[in-house]
This record gives sequence, C-alpha cells and structure tokens, in this order.
Amino acid sequence: MKKLHNIPTHVLMGFLGAGKSSAVRSLLDQKMPHEKWLVIVNEFGKVAVDQLLLIGDQNTQINEVGGGCMCCSANLLLKTKLNNALRSFRPDRVIIEPTGLAHPKKIMEILSEDFKDVLKLSTVVTIVDPTQFDTEKFQKHQSYQDQLLIGDVIICNKLDISTDKQISQVVDWSSQHHKTVHQVTNGEIQFSWLGTEHIEVDLATDENHDKDQSPSQLQNEHTSALLTPMVNVEFALGFHSCGFEFPRTYIFRSADLIKIIDNLKYFARIKGVIQCRDGAISINKSGNQNATVEKLISPANCLEFISETPINKDILLETLTLASKQNYDDSSPN
Repeated sequence: MKKLHNIPTHVLMGFLGAGKSSAVRSLLDQKMPHEKWLVIVNEFGKVAVDQLLLIGDQNTQINEVGGGCMCCSANLLLKTKLNNALRSFRPDRVIIEPTGLAHPKKIMEILSEDFKDVLKLSTVVTIVDPTQFDTEKFQKHQSYQDQLLIGDVIICNKLDISTDKQISQVVDWSSQHHKTVHQVTNGEIQFSWLGTEHIEVDLATDENHDKDQSPSQLQNEHTSALLTPMVNVEFALGFHSCGFEFPRTYIFRSADLIKIIDNLKYFARIKGVIQCRDGAISINKSGNQNATVEKLISPANCLEFISETPINKDILLETLTLASKQNYDDSSPN
C-alpha cells in the first residue's frame, strides 16, 4: 500500500456568512471523477448544517467537526477524524473549511506539526464579504484580521450586494499586502486558483480565543424527540448559537418561514435545511441580508442561529412554529 505523503491540503478561511460553503461546492463541481477528495467541515454549533449542503461523488468523503472551533475546543476531534479518514479513505486531496470564528494560527500549527509528513499545506484561501470588510466591528476582530493575513488568495465574494467602494477596499487591501485577489458573486472559486504553495505568515496568538469558549454553557434539551424539537444552545468566542433539530412531524410552509427569517434582524448567521410541504429547502442568511433559498433533496430538518447577543430560544422557537403545519390548514398554499 502506498505511503501517505505530501497530500495537497487547502484551508478555506472566511468569517461567518462570507460564503465558504458555496466556495467548497464550487470546487467539488470541478473535481475530476477519479480523484479522491476529503472535505472536513467545522461547525460552530452542535447542529450540522454545512455538511448537509455539500454533495460529492463516490470519491468524495465529507466529515463534520462540530461543537466549537477546530483550532481549540474541537481540535482533538479534528485530529481524530482527520487521522481516521486519512488512513481509511486515503485521499488525493484534503479541503478544510473551519468555522468562521476560527483562529488560523492554531489550525496551521495542527496541520503542519501533527500531520507534518502526511499533508502538504498548499494554497490557503480567504473568502471575504465586502459588506463586512469596511465595518469597525470586523476591522477590530483579531480572528477576522488574521484570516485575511493568512490567505494566499483572497476571494472578494458577493459582488451583487456590495458597493463599488466596498469592493475597491478589499482589492486595495489585497494589493497592499501582495495578495492575489479574485472577484466573484456566489463563491465561484476556480480550481486553478489553488495552484500555489502556502506562504507562512507570522501571526500573533489570540490569548482570549480558548478562554472565550465555555462548554459549561452548553444546554442540550432533548425531550420526546419524536414530538418536540431538540434544542442546542452554546456560547463561545463572544457569539451565541442556538440550533433546532425538528422532528419529522414539523412540516413548514416555505413562504411563511422565509418571511419570518427575513424579518429576524441582529443575527450574524442563520442557516439550515427545512422540510416544507413542497419538499426540502436550504436557507442561508447573513446579517440583515435576505435569505438565500434553494430546493434540495434531504431528510434533514434543522436550523441554526448565531448572534452576538443572547438568544431567547423559547421566543425564537415559538416564532418559527408559526410557520409549521400546526398553524395552517391543508387548503393553504405552500
């Protein structure tokens, strides 16, 4: 059996809602059928949503690392899953999508030290939402800034909702820091852009990153799963997450649910796969932008909310339930 050695490995960085999963989907669409790709997806919360939205062929394995940042609270799980997958699946290429709150320095250390002779760290891509880039909140966020600095290639995403000024700021910053930059609308990253080796960048260690993760604040409420939603609540890195896993009895009216979600402000991120009367849909919303909705085939029924302020799970669940089948009659439209 051939020894595992120098497997090209790419890390796709990007803050919450920047468009990392769309970029991964774009790369999977370009994969040669005979190549074996391993994709590791890191979820901030306990509800695995991103993994549900990634579909590969028989030579693609998608693994999820949930319940915190893979750089700290979930780093042991990352090492275990990556090690097991490398041995059993023996991929030709590895793509890693950390959570948007991850600190890149620690991820690079894990890959370059723990998997030194197995993985070859290649192009690191940073996905940027220009509407976030020019705000003071993100300019002062250390993980956000370090994600920019670590990238060999900068993807200026979401051109359709960004102003010319916002786009120019990303392009100008990339030029000043000698970064290659590409402009796209929906994460349409080209595989040919991954052809460079990673250039190491000296980053400061975020001393508060580990301290901000508080497993003791995790609440897992699972009462009669066949009848009521399972609720997962976490707080870490200054962000609150609330995930709902709905039982199969919860069928939603898509138009009402989308309207409710679009009217929910002050959430950094809302994403999920929901069962509706006309089939499953994926929902993806960043900040105050309207949700992006796509039809898909999936048995999943879950939503995750991420906010910088505490989330009242009871009020949120009550609001969402207004669009479930218990609150409309069978004659109403989808």
